Amino acid sequence: MTTLNRKRWDRAFCSLVACCAGLMGAAPAILFAQTRAVWSAAPVAQSNGNTVTMPLKRPVSRSSKLSLMIDTRWSQNYGYRPVEVTIKSPKPATADRAISIRLNTSTGWRGQLKVDQEFKLPKGSTSATTTIAVPQYQMATPFYWWDVRIDGVKDKDLSLEKVDAYGVMQSGYSAGSGASFLAMTIKSGQRSLVAPNSMEFEVLSLAAAEFPRRWIDYTCLDAITLSLDELVFLQELNPEAFQSVRRWVRAGGQLWVNDVGDEFQRLPELCKLLQLDESVAPEVKTGGDAKRAVDAATESAWVAWRPVRFVNGNPEGQVVTFMDHTTGQTRTVRDADIIARLQYDSNYSMVSQRYESGDEVSLLQSSGDSARWFIEQPLGLGMVRAFRETNDVSLFQQSRPAVNANVAANQTTSEDLPPSLRSALQSVGRWSARHGMAPDDASLDFANLLVPGMGLAPVNEFRILITLFVLLIGPANYWLLRRWRRLHLMVLTVPLAAAIVTFALFAYAIVADGFGTTVRAHSYTTVDQRTGETACWARLSYYSGLAPRAGLTMPTDVAMYPIVPGWNAGSIDAHVNSKRDLRWEPDEARLSRGWLRSRTPTQYLTIRARKSPLRLELQPVRERMRVKNELGARIEYVVVVDD
Repeated sequence: MTTLNRKRWDRAFCSLVACCAGLMGAAPAILFAQTRAVWSAAPVAQSNGNTVTMPLKRPVSRSSKLSLMIDTRWSQNYGYRPVEVTIKSPKPATADRAISIRLNTSTGWRGQLKVDQEFKLPKGSTSATTTIAVPQYQMATPFYWWDVRIDGVKDKDLSLEKVDAYGVMQSGYSAGSGASFLAMTIKSGQRSLVAPNSMEFEVLSLAAAEFPRRWIDYTCLDAITLSLDELVFLQELNPEAFQSVRRWVRAGGQLWVNDVGDEFQRLPELCKLLQLDESVAPEVKTGGDAKRAVDAATESAWVAWRPVRFVNGNPEGQVVTFMDHTTGQTRTVRDADIIARLQYDSNYSMVSQRYESGDEVSLLQSSGDSARWFIEQPLGLGMVRAFRETNDVSLFQQSRPAVNANVAANQTTSEDLPPSLRSALQSVGRWSARHGMAPDDASLDFANLLVPGMGLAPVNEFRILITLFVLLIGPANYWLLRRWRRLHLMVLTVPLAAAIVTFALFAYAIVADGFGTTVRAHSYTTVDQRTGETACWARLSYYSGLAPRAGLTMPTDVAMYPIVPGWNAGSIDAHVNSKRDLRWEPDEARLSRGWLRSRTPTQYLTIRARKSPLRLELQPVRERMRVKNELGARIEYVVVVDD
């Protein structure tokens, strides 16, 4: 039996089982086809955090009679890691219990990040769960220690000290070179992370009910891969998570939707679910209900289902493995541009290289585009991909993972990815490529967005003061003291004049820059006026004459990533090893210590996705268009394209 026929037989069998379940009146459920992967790679379980239950040596705390469970498992990537915290009581609470937790995690050798959040154990309840979004600015799996306060009093049994965290918390590293995926599984509480030996990608598995309900909790991911039935099931079972996934995609993520049909016949169903345009580019041959007549205007439109063009492949089939000297991990790269860049990067050295078989590479290059496997359409700043069948990442995720062994996972093997998966992975933007920066790497374009006239040395003023100082301290001072017959006073006048000039320079710098905080922003915002959904990327450049004691305040749906200046190598450690404090409030995030420094240029990349009432009111009047500005910003010009 061929692989294709076997897949069709499996789908037919699963449909028969689903029909039988419906006839028996069974509750709605997701049915996963257990199809084996189409290549020989075996998943290797990766270290991605762990679950800790407190107290360690007794069932409940001696003071509060409560227990605590913290789950730090998630994807190994930059972004915000959702740490799940659950408080339990053996008996229903007789009154509301206020729970305050401070998570501490290390950033670099000397850096530390403190994240505070409060929640309640309601009266009559035996458990309460909250999710704390912890910024993750490095690839290494962090270990945590925490302080827990019950009704304002520290609970030592539920708290974990730093010295004890080394023996309790699991630490590990990710190669950081592959794409990070999220897939759906039947088993709850799994949160497993698997990757092939070549570390081309990693897959995190969650049950539908466990999908996060805030878009910011998806920021560690590069793509989410679901079947169309799973996506529908997610909308029905966990609608808040479904909306969060849509906002994450709109903010720049990528959603892979599988099993849309051999001829994309289920495309209208997907378009209705995600509120996408149903038009398909004419070069994509479709049939059934998905076939559309496309006129010249639609052909030139950007918003349509189109295949991915392969214009930047690697014709030689070169695969190079580099070692990152900062983490000791290996990275396998196929893209020619990335290979060329890493060869000149002093942080990487080439470990090995190989060339793939000519048949496999020629098959990929001769295809020209991805129409045989998938097509895609933009959604805001992100992308939705529709696959004809189940993509290979989902098949790989369903396989049984091997024993956790990071050493084995980082070894280079001869496993080859299928052409369909290769083409899909080549066109998935990794985190650093999508954001244009990495929180723990120097940015060469840092100086392009400094606050004008702030924090710069007044060179001309300094030259004038130094010239006057030299003239006065030298010839003028000597001539006056000699005329007054007081040359012995030069031992006093010279240091006194130097002190006055130094104070003048310091005072001028303070007065020129002031004591306030100035910010310069460059932002790009997309607004979907049909749904009211918006996504905004902004690069913020701060300069504080005196850093405000309260720090910064941001909405809770804003993700912030520090941009490290590229002045020199030493500045990277100074920023990565900063000590920062973050407190999550119900409606805002308070970034108090370490986010701004006095008289130091500071920059952040911020991303926000939300529902907004801001819009442009467009009304055709005869042969003109009347526009009412309700965006809350001054508009230079408007371009409107009609039907």
